[in-house]
Order: sequence, then C-alpha cells, then structure tokens
Amino acid sequence: MMHAGPGRNPGSKGQGGSGRPRVSTGPMYGDSAGGDSAPEINLASLLNILWRRRIFVIGLPLLGALAGLLYGAVVTPLYEARAIVRPGITAFGTRGGGYREWKLKDLSRWYGQRLYRVEVAEVMGIEIWEVPRIQADFVMRGLQTTEGGNVLTLSILDPDPERAHRILDTSITAFHNYVLTDSTSNALVLSERGLLIGIADSEREKLVLENDVRRVGLDIEMALRDSVQIDRRKAVARTGIDKVRAAQDRIRADIATYELRVQRLQARVNEVDAAVELTHGRLFDDQDSTDMDTSIKAGVQMTESEAYRGLLTAQVDLGERLQLVLRELEVLRLNLAEGGLEIERLALDSDLNIDSRRREAGRKLAELRLKRDSGIDLERESLELQIAERRVQIAALSPIERVGPIISSPRPVRPRKSRAISILAFVGLLGGLGMAFVWEYGWNHRHEIFSREPV
Repeated sequence: MMHAGPGRNPGSKGQGGSGRPRVSTGPMYGDSAGGDSAPEINLASLLNILWRRRIFVIGLPLLGALAGLLYGAVVTPLYEARAIVRPGITAFGTRGGGYREWKLKDLSRWYGQRLYRVEVAEVMGIEIWEVPRIQADFVMRGLQTTEGGNVLTLSILDPDPERAHRILDTSITAFHNYVLTDSTSNALVLSERGLLIGIADSEREKLVLENDVRRVGLDIEMALRDSVQIDRRKAVARTGIDKVRAAQDRIRADIATYELRVQRLQARVNEVDAAVELTHGRLFDDQDSTDMDTSIKAGVQMTESEAYRGLLTAQVDLGERLQLVLRELEVLRLNLAEGGLEIERLALDSDLNIDSRRREAGRKLAELRLKRDSGIDLERESLELQIAERRVQIAALSPIERVGPIISSPRPVRPRKSRAISILAFVGLLGGLGMAFVWEYGWNHRHEIFSREPV
C-alpha cells in the first residue's frame, strides 16, 4: 500500500484526497534513517500516476496540436524567392582573365547590414521598415574558399511571390549602384574607361584601313564597269537576235496565213474540177440524146456550153492564184530559214568575242578582290574582333554577378503546418507528463506545502 506520509491515514478521504485504497506492488521510497517508512517509486506506481492524471497526459498534446492548427490558419502564408550571386568581375588582365575586387564576405556583410533597404523602399514604393530581410548564405562550390569557386545564396520570404522576386532583383541593382557611387578610384569604372579607350583606338585603325579599301574599291569599280560594258554589248547582240526571232515569228504567222489560203483555194479548185467534170458529162449526154426536140436540144447545149466555158475559166484562174500563193509561201519559208542562219551567226559572234572579253574582265576583277581580301579584310576582321571582345568585357563588368535566374516558390513555404502540429503536440506531451508528476506530488504533499508550521 502507498503511504501518504507520517501521521496520515491512507484510507481517510479527507486526508488522502480520495476514498479509494491505493495499491502498491512494492515500496516507493526507501526507509528513512529515522525509521519512518516512505513510498517507493516503481513502474506500476508511475503508470498509475499517468493513468490517474491522464487529463494532463492526453489534454496537453491535444492542446498543442490544436495550437498548431490555429498557427497554420492564422499566420499569413509566405513565399520564398532565391537568387544565387557571386562577386562580379571588376577588371581584366592582359590575357583576358578577370579579377574580382569584392569578396563573398563583403556581399554577405552588405546584405547582413540591410543596406539595400533605402533603394528597395524607394523603388517598390514602400516604407523602409516594410522591406523584408534578405538572408545571405554561403554555398561552397570548391574545396577551398577561393573567389570564383563560392557563391552566395540570397533568400527572402514575402506574402507575394512577385514582390519577393522584385525585391531580390532590386537589391542586386542597389548593390551595383552602391559600388558605382565612388567613380573616381573605382576599379570597375577605371577598367571600363580603359576598355572604351581601346575600342576608340581600334576604331581609328579601322578608319586607316578604310582608305586602303577605297583605293582597291576604285579599281574593282573600274573592272566592274568594264564588265558591265561587256554585258551591254552582249545585250545588244541579244537584242539583234531577238529582232530576228521576232521577224521569224511574223514570218511564221504569215506562213500560217498562206497555208490557210492554200487550203481554201485548193478546196475551191477541187469544187470547180468536180463541177467541170459534171458539166462535161452532161454536155455529151445531151448530144447523144434522140428523144429531145432539135430546137430544145440546141438551146440546152448552148446553155451548158457557156457554163462549161465559165467553169474552165474559173478553173484556170483558181489554178493561177493557187500557184501564186504557193510561190509566196515558198519565199516565206526561205526567209524563215535565212533568219535561223542569222541567229546562229549572231550567237556565234557573241560567244566568241563578248564572252572572251568577259573572261578577261572577270580575271582582272578576281585579282583585285584577292588583293583586297588577302590583307585588308583580314586585318579589319581582327580589329572588329578586338572591338567585340572589349565590348563583351564591358558588358561583363559588374560588382555582383548573377548565377542563373531568380526562382520563386510556386507554393507557400511558411507556415509549415504539419511541422508546427508535430512540434507543439510533442511539447504538449512532454508538458503533460511533467504536469502529471508535478500535480501528483503537489497533491500528495499539499498539507506539508500549505502548512503554517515548518515541516
């Protein structure tokens, strides 16, 4: 049985706190030196305390979980934006290698002191105290902390992901402007001015080369004019050929017309020949006829004879006209053949004379272009490459360099509801266990604790 203490009846309701007897499997406390027996602690007594004070053991973890739920519902969700930067190149060596004047600790200290707040507040149109803190963390990229091997990760939490992105971007610009404030002895400004002087010098050398290019260009222009004159001569020859071909086209059209006339005349001749044969046959048939009266027969023969003579005359006339048209057609065909020979002669003359002159002009033009391209253009390209290189270096000059774009989280990263619930529930559990034992001890020793007399 658990003993409540000296001078108390464990079964007394008024003094023991409950009307039930307390069962114990062994002594809770070892016997004191004075002979007073005290309760002893064992596993059963501890579990009994937890069971009797279960309202603390269960209630406080539930309250912790409820507090985690309320925390997740009340706290404004925050989005995270991150940017990776490193010290930028502020100068270049003779071999083109870059030097970084600023160190990672300078960037980290600048962001740690929140020197970006004034410009960010001015650009964003907010108060200075409203600018959230930007966390700057080192991210090691090499075994040694050498410049160029390390980067700095900038992170910010804000309710608006777009605003977080803009704040990070504006802070990087603010650092750039901060560095350029001292433009007298700034290495970056001095490097930029040196590169601009180099570009101006290369531009002057390009102007000198342009004079050489103009001289060679004049020679090339003269060669091109000769080539154009040759082309004009060939065009004239082509024009003559075109004229002959046009005349041939007209002759072909005339030939087609005469062939059509020949066909028509031949058709009429055939008709007249058929009529002559028919009239001739009828005339002789009437002469052999004995049934017809003599006077009538003579009149019929007279009429058919006149018709026969008329047909013979028409036959002769059509034959002459047909022969005349055939002779004219033959003349046209001869003219067509002569035009073909003329075209061949003009084409041959163009190929032999004009093409040879063109080849000579082309050879001269190629020599001039080779003279121009062998030295002048190569030197000019070299100067242009130097200018482009210096311009790239000017574009690369910056006190701070971004490594990739600014990335905003698509979902809120704060608050972490599950984590808050777990932590608060665990803390509630620890508090419940501690509260159970403290309450048990206080309840069992309440008389000694609240007694007016010293114990």
